[in-house]
Amino acid sequence: MVEKKEELPYWEKEEPEMLIDKKLKIKFYENAGSLQLAMKGKSEGDIHIKRGVKLRKHILQKNPELLKKLSEIFTDWHDEIQEEQKN
Repeated sequence: MVEKKEELPYWEKEEPEMLIDKKLKIKFYENAGSLQLAMKGKSEGDIHIKRGVKLRKHILQKNPELLKKLSEIFTDWHDEIQEEQKN
């Protein structure tokens, strides 16, 4: 009988790029194609993750319309910042 090699989960194999501010924590695992977005909350003085979502590249690429819409939303939000800075 051949033993199957256990594969480590991507979050244990790869160090993510992280962006953290007061309300949001983002982890990007480039090799795994995973983007984790988590809203931070506070209760009884402790900061914790209250809600999160994981976006996987291979799943989004199966729905190009959805991926395009997400791209448009983020681009629009970014462009709004640049317009505000001009004024």
